[in-house]
Amino acid sequence: MDMILHPLKILLNIGKKIMLDKEFMQTERDQLFWKVLREYQEEGYSFHEAKYMAQRVTDDVMSDKETFVDNYIRDTFPDGDE
Repeated sequence: MDMILHPLKILLNIGKKIMLDKEFMQTERDQLFWKVLREYQEEGYSFHEAKYMAQRVTDDVMSDKETFVDNYIRDTFPDGDE
C-alpha cells in the first residue's frame, strides 16, 4: 500500500510545486524591478519616471523568460504529463 500514491496526495504535491514555481518567478520579478528602478534613479530619473520605466522593462524581460520556460516544458513533456 505504501508503494501506491494516493491521487489526492499527488495533486497536492503538484500544487505545491506550481506554487513554488510561481513564488520563485514573483521573487525574481521583484528583484529585477528594484534593480532596474535603482539604475534609472542613479541615471537621474525621478522616482515616478524610474518606476514607470522599470515596470515596462521588468514586464518585457519576465515575459521573455516565462515564454522560454513554457516552450521548454512543452518541448520536454510533449504529452502534457507534467
